[in-house]
Amino acid sequence: MPSLPAFGPSSWPRVLQTLLLALAAALLCVWLQTPIPWMIGPLLATSAVSVLGAPTESWAPFRNTGQWVIGTALGLYFTPAVGALVASLWWAIALGIAWALMLGLGFGAWLRRLHAGHLAHLTPAQLFSTTYFAGAIGGASEMTLIAERQGARTDLVASAHSLRVLLVTLTIPFALQFWGVSGLDTLTLGVRDVQPVGLLVLAGLTLVGALFMQWLDRANPWFMGALVVTMVVTLAGVSLSAIPQPLLNAAQLVIGVSLGVRFTPAFVHTAPRWLASVAFASFFMMG
Repeated sequence: MPSLPAFGPSSWPRVLQTLLLALAAALLCVWLQTPIPWMIGPLLATSAVSVLGAPTESWAPFRNTGQWVIGTALGLYFTPAVGALVASLWWAIALGIAWALMLGLGFGAWLRRLHAGHLAHLTPAQLFSTTYFAGAIGGASEMTLIAERQGARTDLVASAHSLRVLLVTLTIPFALQFWGVSGLDTLTLGVRDVQPVGLLVLAGLTLVGALFMQWLDRANPWFMGALVVTMVVTLAGVSLSAIPQPLLNAAQLVIGVSLGVRFTPAFVHTAPRWLASVAFASFFMMG
Protein backbone atom coordinates (compact mmCIF):
# COMPACT_ATOMS: atom_id res chain seq x y z
CA MET A 1 0.00 0.00 0.00
CA PRO A 2 1.46 3.45 -0.85
CA SER A 3 2.52 5.23 2.30
CA LEU A 4 3.52 8.65 3.47
CA PRO A 5 7.29 8.16 3.49
CA ALA A 6 10.13 9.61 5.47
CA PHE A 7 11.42 12.32 3.20
CA GLY A 8 14.81 11.83 1.55
CA PRO A 9 16.64 12.91 -1.58
CA SER A 10 15.30 9.99 -3.61
CA SER A 11 11.75 11.11 -2.89
CA TRP A 12 12.04 14.51 -4.54
CA PRO A 13 11.29 13.47 -8.15
CA ARG A 14 8.19 11.45 -7.30
CA VAL A 15 6.83 14.03 -4.85
CA LEU A 16 7.31 16.89 -7.32
CA GLN A 17 5.86 14.93 -10.24
CA THR A 18 2.81 14.04 -8.15
CA LEU A 19 2.33 17.69 -7.14
CA LEU A 20 2.60 18.88 -10.75
CA LEU A 21 0.01 16.30 -11.82
CA ALA A 22 -2.26 17.43 -8.98
CA LEU A 23 -1.86 21.09 -9.92
CA ALA A 24 -2.77 20.39 -13.53
CA ALA A 25 -5.85 18.44 -12.43
CA ALA A 26 -6.90 21.22 -10.03
CA LEU A 27 -6.61 23.88 -12.73
CA LEU A 28 -8.62 21.71 -15.10
CA CYS A 29 -11.38 21.33 -12.49
CA VAL A 30 -11.33 25.10 -11.89
CA TRP A 31 -11.82 25.62 -15.63
CA LEU A 32 -14.64 23.05 -15.65
CA GLN A 33 -16.17 24.72 -12.57
CA THR A 34 -16.49 21.48 -10.61
CA PRO A 35 -17.26 21.42 -6.88
CA ILE A 36 -14.19 21.64 -4.59
CA PRO A 37 -11.80 21.75 -7.58
CA TRP A 38 -8.57 22.06 -5.59
CA MET A 39 -9.26 18.82 -3.72
CA ILE A 40 -11.38 16.78 -6.12
CA GLY A 41 -9.03 17.31 -9.08
CA PRO A 42 -5.82 16.24 -7.31
CA LEU A 43 -7.60 13.36 -5.60
CA LEU A 44 -9.08 11.91 -8.80
CA ALA A 45 -5.91 12.39 -10.85
CA THR A 46 -3.54 11.01 -8.23
CA SER A 47 -5.74 8.03 -7.40
CA ALA A 48 -6.18 7.19 -11.10
CA VAL A 49 -2.46 7.05 -11.85
CA SER A 50 -1.78 5.27 -8.54
CA VAL A 51 -4.25 2.53 -9.45
CA LEU A 52 -2.42 2.18 -12.78
CA GLY A 53 0.81 1.55 -10.87
CA ALA A 54 2.50 4.93 -11.40
CA PRO A 55 5.05 5.90 -8.71
CA THR A 56 3.09 8.61 -6.89
CA GLU A 57 4.17 9.87 -3.51
CA SER A 58 3.01 12.27 -0.81
CA TRP A 59 5.15 13.91 1.87
CA ALA A 60 3.68 13.83 5.39
CA PRO A 61 4.72 17.43 6.30
CA PHE A 62 2.84 18.72 3.25
CA ARG A 63 -0.28 16.85 4.37
CA ASN A 64 0.12 18.09 7.96
CA THR A 65 0.51 21.67 6.77
CA GLY A 66 -2.62 21.33 4.65
CA GLN A 67 -4.62 20.11 7.63
CA TRP A 68 -3.16 22.90 9.76
CA VAL A 69 -4.39 25.50 7.25
CA ILE A 70 -7.86 23.95 6.85
CA GLY A 71 -8.32 23.57 10.61
CA THR A 72 -7.40 27.22 11.12
CA ALA A 73 -9.74 28.36 8.33
CA LEU A 74 -12.69 26.45 9.79
CA GLY A 75 -12.04 27.83 13.26
CA LEU A 76 -12.47 31.37 11.95
CA TYR A 77 -16.20 30.71 11.46
CA PHE A 78 -16.77 30.36 15.22
CA THR A 79 -17.45 34.02 15.91
CA PRO A 80 -19.25 35.07 19.13
CA ALA A 81 -22.49 35.20 17.12
CA VAL A 82 -21.99 31.63 15.95
CA GLY A 83 -21.05 30.56 19.47
CA ALA A 84 -24.28 32.02 20.82
CA LEU A 85 -26.27 30.28 18.10
CA VAL A 86 -24.59 26.94 18.82
CA ALA A 87 -25.26 27.31 22.55
CA SER A 88 -28.94 28.08 21.92
CA LEU A 89 -29.33 25.05 19.65
CA TRP A 90 -27.31 22.57 21.74
CA TRP A 91 -30.19 20.08 21.79
CA ALA A 92 -30.50 20.07 17.99
CA ILE A 93 -26.74 19.64 17.62
CA ALA A 94 -26.76 16.75 20.10
CA LEU A 95 -29.55 15.07 18.12
CA GLY A 96 -27.62 15.67 14.91
CA ILE A 97 -24.49 14.05 16.38
CA ALA A 98 -26.47 11.06 17.60
CA TRP A 99 -28.19 10.70 14.20
CA ALA A 100 -24.87 10.93 12.32
CA LEU A 101 -23.30 8.31 14.59
CA MET A 102 -26.25 5.97 14.07
CA LEU A 103 -26.10 6.40 10.29
CA GLY A 104 -22.36 5.79 10.25
CA LEU A 105 -22.57 2.69 12.44
CA GLY A 106 -25.37 1.28 10.32
CA PHE A 107 -23.55 2.03 7.08
CA GLY A 108 -20.34 0.42 8.37
CA ALA A 109 -22.16 -2.70 9.55
CA TRP A 110 -23.88 -3.03 6.17
CA LEU A 111 -20.58 -2.67 4.30
CA ARG A 112 -19.00 -5.29 6.58
CA ARG A 113 -21.78 -7.79 5.94
CA LEU A 114 -21.87 -7.12 2.20
CA HIS A 115 -18.12 -7.25 1.53
CA ALA A 116 -16.83 -9.74 4.10
CA GLY A 117 -16.40 -12.39 1.42
CA HIS A 118 -14.54 -10.09 -0.97
CA LEU A 119 -12.25 -8.85 1.79
CA ALA A 120 -11.43 -12.25 3.23
CA HIS A 121 -7.71 -11.44 3.08
CA LEU A 122 -8.20 -8.90 5.87
CA THR A 123 -8.11 -9.90 9.51
CA PRO A 124 -11.35 -9.43 11.46
CA ALA A 125 -9.87 -6.34 13.12
CA GLN A 126 -8.81 -4.87 9.76
CA LEU A 127 -12.22 -5.60 8.24
CA PHE A 128 -13.97 -3.91 11.15
CA SER A 129 -11.69 -0.84 11.01
CA THR A 130 -12.04 -0.54 7.25
CA THR A 131 -15.82 -0.71 7.15
CA TYR A 132 -16.29 1.30 10.34
CA PHE A 133 -14.24 4.27 9.17
CA ALA A 134 -15.60 4.01 5.62
CA GLY A 135 -19.11 4.33 7.04
CA ALA A 136 -18.40 6.99 9.66
CA ILE A 137 -19.78 10.46 8.91
CA GLY A 138 -16.71 12.68 8.82
CA GLY A 139 -14.13 14.39 6.68
CA ALA A 140 -12.38 12.26 4.05
CA SER A 141 -8.83 13.08 5.12
CA GLU A 142 -9.61 12.87 8.85
CA MET A 143 -11.33 9.49 8.65
CA THR A 144 -8.62 8.09 6.38
CA LEU A 145 -5.81 9.18 8.69
CA ILE A 146 -7.50 7.75 11.76
CA ALA A 147 -8.22 4.54 9.85
CA GLU A 148 -4.53 4.29 8.98
CA ARG A 149 -3.66 4.31 12.69
CA GLN A 150 -6.02 1.35 13.15
CA GLY A 151 -4.54 -0.76 10.34
CA ALA A 152 -7.48 -0.39 7.94
CA ARG A 153 -7.31 -0.52 4.14
CA THR A 154 -7.03 3.20 3.57
CA ASP A 155 -7.74 3.04 -0.17
CA LEU A 156 -11.22 1.70 0.56
CA VAL A 157 -11.83 4.25 3.30
CA ALA A 158 -10.59 7.14 1.14
CA SER A 159 -12.64 6.04 -1.85
CA ALA A 160 -15.81 5.70 0.22
CA HIS A 161 -15.53 9.20 1.64
CA SER A 162 -14.35 10.75 -1.61
CA LEU A 163 -17.29 9.31 -3.54
CA ARG A 164 -19.72 10.40 -0.85
CA VAL A 165 -18.31 13.96 -0.87
CA LEU A 166 -18.58 14.02 -4.65
CA LEU A 167 -22.17 12.78 -4.66
CA VAL A 168 -23.25 15.22 -1.96
CA THR A 169 -21.62 18.24 -3.60
CA LEU A 170 -23.07 17.33 -6.99
CA THR A 171 -26.63 16.79 -5.77
CA ILE A 172 -27.50 18.84 -2.68
CA PRO A 173 -26.55 22.31 -4.03
CA PHE A 174 -28.46 21.71 -7.27
CA ALA A 175 -31.45 20.36 -5.33
CA LEU A 176 -31.54 23.45 -3.11
CA GLN A 177 -31.26 25.68 -6.16
CA PHE A 178 -34.13 23.80 -7.84
CA TRP A 179 -36.33 24.26 -4.77
CA GLY A 180 -35.43 27.95 -4.58
CA VAL A 181 -33.75 27.73 -1.19
CA SER A 182 -31.38 30.64 -0.63
CA GLY A 183 -30.37 33.30 1.85
CA LEU A 184 -29.93 30.93 4.79
CA ASP A 185 -26.36 31.96 5.67
CA THR A 186 -26.59 35.22 7.64
CA LEU A 187 -23.50 34.59 9.78
CA THR A 188 -20.14 35.25 8.14
CA LEU A 189 -16.48 35.27 9.03
CA GLY A 190 -15.47 37.78 11.69
CA VAL A 191 -12.56 38.97 9.55
CA ARG A 192 -12.36 38.92 5.78
CA ASP A 193 -9.07 40.70 5.09
CA VAL A 194 -5.62 39.17 5.28
CA GLN A 195 -3.53 40.98 7.90
CA PRO A 196 0.16 39.95 7.63
CA VAL A 197 1.01 40.50 11.30
CA GLY A 198 -2.24 38.93 12.48
CA LEU A 199 -1.70 35.98 10.16
CA LEU A 200 1.75 35.37 11.66
CA VAL A 201 0.33 35.53 15.19
CA LEU A 202 -2.48 33.15 14.23
CA ALA A 203 -0.01 30.78 12.61
CA GLY A 204 2.14 30.76 15.74
CA LEU A 205 -0.78 30.11 18.09
CA THR A 206 -2.23 27.33 15.97
CA LEU A 207 1.21 25.74 15.51
CA VAL A 208 1.54 25.51 19.29
CA GLY A 209 -1.92 23.92 19.44
CA ALA A 210 -1.04 21.37 16.77
CA LEU A 211 2.28 20.46 18.39
CA PHE A 212 0.58 20.14 21.77
CA MET A 213 -2.01 17.77 20.31
CA GLN A 214 0.80 15.81 18.68
CA TRP A 215 2.62 15.62 22.02
CA LEU A 216 -0.58 14.22 23.56
CA ASP A 217 -0.63 11.64 20.73
CA ARG A 218 -4.12 12.65 19.70
CA ALA A 219 -5.60 11.52 16.40
CA ASN A 220 -5.31 14.08 13.61
CA PRO A 221 -3.37 16.63 15.73
CA TRP A 222 -2.58 19.14 12.97
CA PHE A 223 -6.24 19.63 12.12
CA MET A 224 -7.72 19.43 15.61
CA GLY A 225 -5.02 21.50 17.31
CA ALA A 226 -5.34 24.33 14.81
CA LEU A 227 -9.15 24.15 14.87
CA VAL A 228 -9.47 24.26 18.67
CA VAL A 229 -7.02 27.16 19.10
CA THR A 230 -8.65 29.22 16.34
CA MET A 231 -12.10 28.53 17.77
CA VAL A 232 -11.03 29.77 21.21
CA VAL A 233 -9.43 32.92 19.77
CA THR A 234 -12.37 33.70 17.49
CA LEU A 235 -15.02 33.01 20.14
CA ALA A 236 -13.18 35.49 22.37
CA GLY A 237 -13.89 38.15 19.76
CA VAL A 238 -10.28 38.47 18.62
CA SER A 239 -9.97 38.98 14.85
CA LEU A 240 -6.41 38.39 13.69
CA SER A 241 -6.56 37.65 9.97
CA ALA A 242 -8.33 35.75 7.24
CA ILE A 243 -6.51 32.94 5.42
CA PRO A 244 -5.23 33.81 1.92
CA GLN A 245 -7.18 31.97 -0.75
CA PRO A 246 -4.03 30.64 -2.53
CA LEU A 247 -2.96 29.08 0.77
CA LEU A 248 -6.38 27.41 1.14
CA ASN A 249 -6.14 26.11 -2.42
CA ALA A 250 -2.67 24.68 -1.80
CA ALA A 251 -3.87 23.04 1.42
CA GLN A 252 -6.74 21.30 -0.37
CA LEU A 253 -4.35 20.18 -3.12
CA VAL A 254 -1.87 18.46 -0.79
CA ILE A 255 -4.71 16.81 1.14
CA GLY A 256 -6.16 15.51 -2.12
CA VAL A 257 -2.73 14.12 -3.04
CA SER A 258 -2.32 12.47 0.37
CA LEU A 259 -5.62 10.64 -0.20
CA GLY A 260 -4.93 9.77 -3.83
CA VAL A 261 -1.57 8.05 -3.23
CA ARG A 262 -3.26 5.51 -0.98
CA PHE A 263 -4.92 3.80 -3.93
CA THR A 264 -3.27 0.64 -5.24
CA PRO A 265 -3.61 -1.55 -8.37
CA ALA A 266 -5.37 -4.09 -6.13
CA PHE A 267 -8.19 -1.58 -5.64
CA VAL A 268 -9.38 -2.27 -9.19
CA HIS A 269 -10.57 -5.74 -8.20
CA THR A 270 -12.71 -4.43 -5.35
CA ALA A 271 -13.69 -1.04 -6.75
CA PRO A 272 -16.86 -1.72 -8.79
CA ARG A 273 -18.80 -3.56 -6.08
CA TRP A 274 -17.40 -1.37 -3.28
CA LEU A 275 -18.14 1.93 -4.98
CA ALA A 276 -21.59 0.80 -6.09
CA SER A 277 -22.52 -0.08 -2.51
CA VAL A 278 -21.09 3.23 -1.23
CA ALA A 279 -23.07 5.17 -3.84
CA PHE A 280 -26.29 3.34 -2.97
CA ALA A 281 -25.82 3.94 0.76
CA SER A 282 -24.89 7.58 0.20
CA PHE A 283 -28.12 8.31 -1.69
CA PHE A 284 -30.06 6.38 0.97
CA MET A 285 -28.51 8.48 3.77
CA MET A 286 -29.11 11.73 1.88
CA GLY A 287 -32.74 10.69 1.52
